[in-house]
Amino acid sequence: LDIKLRGARLINSRLRFVDELQDETFQTELTGVSGRVYASSTGYDYIAEGTGPDGSSIKISGDANKTTDGAWRLGGTMSAANVETSLYQPYLRLFDKEMTLEGTIDTTLDFAFNKKTTIKGQASYSGLSIDLPKYRLDTIRSRFGSGEIEMTYSTENLRIAVNDAELSMDGFDIFGSFSLGGASRSEERRVGKECRSRLSPYH
Repeated sequence: LDIKLRGARLINSRLRFVDELQDETFQTELTGVSGRVYASSTGYDYIAEGTGPDGSSIKISGDANKTTDGAWRLGGTMSAANVETSLYQPYLRLFDKEMTLEGTIDTTLDFAFNKKTTIKGQASYSGLSIDLPKYRLDTIRSRFGSGEIEMTYSTENLRIAVNDAELSMDGFDIFGSFSLGGASRSEERRVGKECRSRLSPYH
């Protein structure tokens, strides 16, 4: 049996993402997903868009190709508008278990997943509030801000940096860069994805 897939199309489907972190599980779901995957000379190209659980608009496009060592590399660009940061609280707790973050973010990111994950792009936010009980009692508030995001992730290290940041705080503005980094725990994580069509119920 010889089958060659030229492409596939999603129409009003659902995409569920599950990421088992160190101490908890992160789950989110995109609805109304429409897109397509089609064969190219080096692998597959894809494009899709959908709506997040917070009503945010998310678009993604890119390609999946085999590298010279036979491994698959997934790369592309993702844009998201009006994303509620509170939905992604489990990832913040990887850095500080007591940290909380509220606000909305707009972002456009380029990404590459292979032996090392790389994410770079622009992000802006509005109505941000941060609580860091370990370091201070007062809530940190910022009306709006923007910056260049860069994240690299491998089996050994995790680093997140924000460059050329401009933050409007209560009564003053901040300009600069900052970064967080440390040993990763990828061996303790497992990622799973599910894609179900409109007519396929969850079991």
